[in-house]
Amino acid sequence: SSLSSLFHENGPFIFMPGEEQHLTINDYAWNKRANLLYFELPAGVGFSTSANSSLEFNDIDTAETAFHTLRQFYARFPDYRGRDLYLTGHGYAAVFHSYLAKRIIEYNEDPY
Repeated sequence: SSLSSLFHENGPFIFMPGEEQHLTINDYAWNKRANLLYFELPAGVGFSTSANSSLEFNDIDTAETAFHTLRQFYARFPDYRGRDLYLTGHGYAAVFHSYLAKRIIEYNEDPY
């Protein structure tokens, strides 16, 4: 799950494993300098779920889902429009992030 970043690397807290598992403050949290939005994509990976257990996604579908989710986010929280956007992810996420970046650029050039 990409949420491992949230709990082990760049989130406001770090999950400390061991006998007495607990969260501790992350002094180097990314959210001290930026706003973070985590996606679990495609549906059914990590902690995400889907009502349709037979869903099959390809990279373009996954990018399109992320694109529409971003548009909904900006519609709901317009104060975040106009801020820089950086796409990051673990491992294979780089593949559909490329498609997502392309989709965002296309939309910004010709919103349809």
